[in-house]
Amino acid sequence: MKWNQQMRAQEAACFAGPHIELADHFFRYKLLKAHIKRVVSDPQLDTGDASFKTHLVREMDRVSQFYTTKEEDYVQVLEKK
Repeated sequence: MKWNQQMRAQEAACFAGPHIELADHFFRYKLLKAHIKRVVSDPQLDTGDASFKTHLVREMDRVSQFYTTKEEDYVQVLEKK
């Protein structure tokens, strides 16, 4: 099974399973792949590289923020015990 297919299977499991909250926090590879295709298809696009980096950093920050929040939640739970 290809890596992309594995990721989609994991996403589908989150959408249907008890961990529905995780579904919105997967890294959106499809979005970034579409952005890469736009940049590659138009070599005259001067801001392509910077724009892709901006999208990539946003995705990484979004996912990182989710995990940081979850970690803080778990720390609070452990401190109460």
